[in-house]
Amino acid sequence: MLPLAFLTLGCEKDVSKRYKELKAAIRNDDVARVKDIVNRLVSDLPAGTATATDPDGHYNSYLILIERLNEECDVIATGTCYASIDASPETSEIKLEIFSGSYLVTRIITLRPGNEGGFVCINMHE
Repeated sequence: MLPLAFLTLGCEKDVSKRYKELKAAIRNDDVARVKDIVNRLVSDLPAGTATATDPDGHYNSYLILIERLNEECDVIATGTCYASIDASPETSEIKLEIFSGSYLVTRIITLRPGNEGGFVCINMHE
């Protein structure tokens, strides 16, 4: 029973570290760090299957990422558009909001389909 307790504490420490890392990167407008953290969050999501209503096949993964950002990373994440920006390949965006003292910091991350399935974070902007 004791090793399980240590394992649980280790996981909580890692998750807490991820909260702090992502929030600090958003607050500091550190695009490279945000991209790295978000790409780790989506690395286990399966490639989607294109359908008539979801040409990229990534909508479910998009929703899972939004859920993870809200629940695991302590940010307010809202889907703003999915595969609807005029670009090739189509890109998607998620709005991220965090409180920094009494201020609300808002950033948008841009995602695109990955080369090996799934998708990747390619940018962050205001």
